[in-house]
Amino acid sequence: MDINDILKNQDKALKNIMGNQDKVLKNVIGSTKKSKQMNLGLNLNSSNNEPEPLKRKTYSADFYNLMEKQNHLCADPLCAKRHGKKQTVNSMRDMDHIIALKLWELMKKKGNVNEFSNLQLLCPGCHRVKNANDRKKIAEFKQKKSSRERQQQNPFGLGF
Repeated sequence: MDINDILKNQDKALKNIMGNQDKVLKNVIGSTKKSKQMNLGLNLNSSNNEPEPLKRKTYSADFYNLMEKQNHLCADPLCAKRHGKKQTVNSMRDMDHIIALKLWELMKKKGNVNEFSNLQLLCPGCHRVKNANDRKKIAEFKQKKSSRERQQQNPFGLGF
């Protein structure tokens, strides 16, 4: 293999890379309609074409702001009763959504689930308790929703 073959192979590799970059950019940018939807903060769900709000991720700045707001302490009012004293919070894993993500989705609440006003810091023990309670609330909400749907389908309770 001489130098010309090496240069040709490099040219082919560069063209391949550039072609792939173009494909990636087209996928990221999408059509004009899709980019307008994204500018409006909407995401078109392909399964049912309903707009969904784009979800903002939580950032470390949220964590540090919450730590300052809560004086590095657990936000659960029962924390001192559970653990003898208010526990300190020092990990981003302890950031919690006041209204759980799934519950927010089921309730079809507007706005962003990751807003600062829906975030709190909980110690690991209180976080486990809250997650267990959230799971119960979600199950109850689903059960109520399905019983309402059955009632709407058969308002007179007739068995046919």
